[in-house]
Amino acid sequence: MATANHSARAMVPLQLLGLVLVVVAALMSQTSTAQSATCYAPSALNFTSAQGALWLNGQPFKLKGTSWFGFETGNKVVHGLWTSRSYLNLLDFLATNNFNAIRIPFYLDLVLNDAQPSSINYGANPDLQGLSSMQVMDKVVQAAAARGLLIMFDLHSFLPDTNIQDNTWYNGANPESKVISGWTKLLQRYKDQWNVFAADIKNEPYAATWGTGNTGTDWNLAVARIADAIAASVSSRFLIFVEGVASSPACTDACFWGENLIGVRTHPVQLRNPSKLVYSPHVYGPSVYGQPYFSVGNFPANMPAIWDTHFGFIPSTTGSAVVIGEWGGHYTGSNQVWLEAMGNYLLSKRMTDQFFWCLNPNSGDTGGLLQNDWTTPEQSKLTLLAKVVPAPTKFTTNANGQVCVSGGSAPAVSASASPKAAVSASASPKAGVSASPSPKAPAASASPSPKPSGGSNQFSFCCGSSVWWMAVTIPGSSSVRIDCGNGQGWQNMVAGWEQYVWTFASGNGQPCSTTLKFQVNGGATQTVQATF
Repeated sequence: MATANHSARAMVPLQLLGLVLVVVAALMSQTSTAQSATCYAPSALNFTSAQGALWLNGQPFKLKGTSWFGFETGNKVVHGLWTSRSYLNLLDFLATNNFNAIRIPFYLDLVLNDAQPSSINYGANPDLQGLSSMQVMDKVVQAAAARGLLIMFDLHSFLPDTNIQDNTWYNGANPESKVISGWTKLLQRYKDQWNVFAADIKNEPYAATWGTGNTGTDWNLAVARIADAIAASVSSRFLIFVEGVASSPACTDACFWGENLIGVRTHPVQLRNPSKLVYSPHVYGPSVYGQPYFSVGNFPANMPAIWDTHFGFIPSTTGSAVVIGEWGGHYTGSNQVWLEAMGNYLLSKRMTDQFFWCLNPNSGDTGGLLQNDWTTPEQSKLTLLAKVVPAPTKFTTNANGQVCVSGGSAPAVSASASPKAAVSASASPKAGVSASPSPKAPAASASPSPKPSGGSNQFSFCCGSSVWWMAVTIPGSSSVRIDCGNGQGWQNMVAGWEQYVWTFASGNGQPCSTTLKFQVNGGATQTVQATF
């Protein structure tokens, strides 16, 4: 997403909580707490992408993030600090709402030469008085760590507010070598900061190509060169996020900037350490741009097939994870319809790791998680995200300086190519510390169709159905209501990604019973024994 000073984009600008129960005898690198968290020395944390999902030290890692922009603008600091809220208070808001990661956009010259920030209320932020932009960034990163919030940096532009014209990974004034120098300097600064875990190499390189073989225009080749240079000169511990392009290869049904990952089918990115590769499309709705597929009669039922073509195929065909790097928008009208359809798609694909755009309310075409006063929450968006990522991995630190990890749940996407989660080659692990092998993710498969009582429809559960979220195929259905036995009563199921597929997610925090009641096409109640 592009941003501007006090403005916005290119423009103005279910899983059941899986507690990890581990009893270990280790060399101060891994212990188990009474809260069923597993604790590691910070240097032993190993984030990987394999089997179509994210992993941390061989265990499922569930990511719930948002972007907080400003370091890429003329303010040279995250936005909102001009209000009465402190940066600490804004971080508290994210932690309280179960976010575990922040994507921080920046501009290249800032990390190379530093600058002085503006628009900071020092009465609310006295500890930032007299600090440079990069020193403020240090404070934000460290305070985020204290709240269990991971940090991913995003190279958004080369100069303040130039993201629109910075449409590839380099230009005449900023050659690829300078981009590598910027990333090297930034990540060297945070090499030993445990919560800095990922690098989004370039925001929306929409004028680049993919898979043509041209080293001057092919983003898939360039991002591998940059990532491998970072690994060689700084560390290979960081996850590498790769956004899509726009129109090369051709996107016949219209891709947003950064969404087009179609070329991955034939020309996947080749990193020296493939376990660090994450594909990260940017996906938006009608509030950002009126794509033609938002105006057809079958919207939003048409969207899953479009998303599958653009990026949804990647986990099962390459083994690399997909993390939605930006999605969002105003929660009204057709954009609300789009947001809810996108949320249901992510759930149906078990592709729920994401960074929502954005915390800031001053993104003109999307709004944010806060209203214009920077205080009042946009509760509808928070509710949607709680549904999409109900059990994000949690991070705390203990008195021994260890990072304690709990939560997360196993992904259901079975990848055809399953690279092993590798121990980072950048930092020599301490004796006795190694990443456990990534467990195999269960394949999504349809369960046998149970026989209903009181009706004649056939039901089959699929795609990771559980007591918290389910997908049900009911041939001949045009509308379905469900009473899942969790106290919510009758609820309308949501049309899924293909005809006769219906989805449902628990909305009151209570699990469903395995004895379910359905009303299909307004007919009589049918009782079905689920096969979770």
